[in-house]
Amino acid sequence: MWPVIGAELAARVGAAGEVTTVTWVPTPRVRAHRRGGDHAAHLARDVAQRLGRDCVRQLDVAVSSEGERYVPAVGCRHVDGATILLVDDVLTSGRTAARAALVLRASGVRDVWLAVAARAGSHALLAA
Repeated sequence: MWPVIGAELAARVGAAGEVTTVTWVPTPRVRAHRRGGDHAAHLARDVAQRLGRDCVRQLDVAVSSEGERYVPAVGCRHVDGATILLVDDVLTSGRTAARAALVLRASGVRDVWLAVAARAGSHALLAA
């Protein structure tokens, strides 16, 4: 399944020449275990391979009483001025992707592009 979706997603990323690295919005371990893995990670690896880019875990996820929050992964290589393609499997409100992008930008990444396989719901996207 992932290779088919990854091929389509990679084909739709128009200006891949500007993308330095591919990363993903990580799924908390408990949820990934229930779902049979971190789908966004599988998808990101496939997209990166098709684009000829490195796929690097740039984010970790911590679940607190307030919900999920994303932090830079320990030992990750944030490159000042880099353009990162952030991959997620499903976009619902846009809040998670926005938070992840803010963390990447705060670590020195210049631009964050978002690629998602699916969008849930028909409501307006929220970027905060």
